[in-house]
Amino acid sequence: MSGESDNCYDFEHFRVDPRKRLLSARGEPVPLPPKALDLLVLLVQNSDRVLKKEELMQALWPDAAVEESNLTQNIFLLRKAFGEGAHDHRYIVTVPGRGYRFVSHVRYVAGVGAASGAEGWVKTVPDESHLAFRSIAVLPFRPLSADPAEEYLGHGIAEALTARLASIHRLTVRPVVGAAFKHSGSGQDALRAGRRLGVASVLCGTLQRSGERVRITVQIVRVRDRSLEWAKQLEASLTDIFAFQDTIAEQVVSAVTLELTSEERKRLQRRYTKNTEAYLTYLKGRYFWNKRTPEGLQRAVECFEQASRQDPGYALAYAGLADCHNMLACYSVRPPPEVWPKARAAAIRALENDDQLAEAHAALALVQIGCDWDWAGAERECQRALDLNPNYATAHDCYAEYWTAMGRHEQAITAIRRAQELEPLSLIINCDVGCNLFRARRYQEAVEQLRNTIEMDSSFALAHWSLGWAYEARGLYPEALSQFEEAFKLFDDGPPMLASKGHAFAACGNTGEAHKVLGQLLEICGQRYVSPYDLALLYAGLGEKAQAFDWLEKACQDRPFDLVYLKVEPRLDPLRSDRRFENLLQRVGLTQ
Repeated sequence: MSGESDNCYDFEHFRVDPRKRLLSARGEPVPLPPKALDLLVLLVQNSDRVLKKEELMQALWPDAAVEESNLTQNIFLLRKAFGEGAHDHRYIVTVPGRGYRFVSHVRYVAGVGAASGAEGWVKTVPDESHLAFRSIAVLPFRPLSADPAEEYLGHGIAEALTARLASIHRLTVRPVVGAAFKHSGSGQDALRAGRRLGVASVLCGTLQRSGERVRITVQIVRVRDRSLEWAKQLEASLTDIFAFQDTIAEQVVSAVTLELTSEERKRLQRRYTKNTEAYLTYLKGRYFWNKRTPEGLQRAVECFEQASRQDPGYALAYAGLADCHNMLACYSVRPPPEVWPKARAAAIRALENDDQLAEAHAALALVQIGCDWDWAGAERECQRALDLNPNYATAHDCYAEYWTAMGRHEQAITAIRRAQELEPLSLIINCDVGCNLFRARRYQEAVEQLRNTIEMDSSFALAHWSLGWAYEARGLYPEALSQFEEAFKLFDDGPPMLASKGHAFAACGNTGEAHKVLGQLLEICGQRYVSPYDLALLYAGLGEKAQAFDWLEKACQDRPFDLVYLKVEPRLDPLRSDRRFENLLQRVGLTQ
């Protein structure tokens, strides 16, 4: 029979028969409610892609307005029917902020439902098994000791391999470095990460360092059936680290049966420095950068500066340095007038060494957004970064910042969702999805996204901070205050978090506590940097407009990054009707 209703779908010991509306396990019926069965059919028929929540809800309830909880409940019922544990999603994985994907290997069984009772023919989906493998996640190499040097090296090697493999555009590579992934020592870690990322295979391993010698055990595991695709133990001096990476990268290419073009092979083998010491220092810098804490950023600056001294032609080291100075300005860790020029100089130096480096173009774009208010230049640099590397998630994130500043929320959310698709487990990108939703005034979606981010890593301060904004916007003041307090502690007693706490007090009518917080901020101004923008927000929350505008004027001089949100920041709404606010928008170039 040729009709789709006569076909079945097999995965592991289960079979779905859409015509009979039946799920069976080893031939025995498994009871499911009608909507749960409809959902399962949709998932298995589209097992090669992520199905968005909106797409699923429209298909399941085309003529009714239902809450997302209805979809979540049916996902729960399917997982229960499959016998999945709380964290063992072998069949259906949640892609944070997007939807769901069926990741178990599906076999398409044609003709089984025919009245003739014919056995039918079986086709694996997709047709070529090696095509299914052309998606891979690269996990940090697990250190076999508690030596911090091994941890940064394990993360750094994984990040470098990810970058190399991602240069092959026919191979989908999902990075895990800098993400919410922690080794427990269990072999299930890799499989869980692979299922969550929706990839066919995972590259993982262990690392052990002894002086200048390093031993790496590496393997490629298929997520579908846990089979071992390749394994090898490599041992050599740290000076041979490039050869390590060459060997592993070549083996991945071999495993996916890709015939590389000469240009692809050139990109795969590219080295940005020949200096091993500079390279290892750079890896350490990336490790600290990914922490996104004041201490981590400061230590990353030291590493990138050292790497650039060790090899003055090392463009990636200068790009990393620009990234760090950008973030020190964005989070008001250091005074923006001090760090913006350093960020610009480092980005330009990187481009002088290599004008084809997407990382440097994206770093320069952020300077042009936050410091120069050069909107046309920033857009050009974002586009140039993405032309050079369409899979560079940070460039998509930067472009989202540009679109948000412009008040173009649809474009901003599209850009940040693309970044999330490229790096589904990145804490900062998942957090930035929530921030973009907040500034688009989609507060409940922001709450859900930021809760998901905190579930990934409860110690990530920026997610707590952003969740506090969304809670406050929804009038959930105790919850907001709790989040701001947690962020304050986790981010080295950060003044921006303290200012947000003061604004929440003001918003809920507790002006006494809000003024106490204001006093604290003014007192610590002489000891560490306090953004005038944050003080302006607090004064606006207290209804003291004259002081709010005075501090916004100072912000125009300092140029803290948050000033680019003038056009869209919900907490500035009390000031928008004032003529002085329109003048500020004109100065920042945001009137159109």
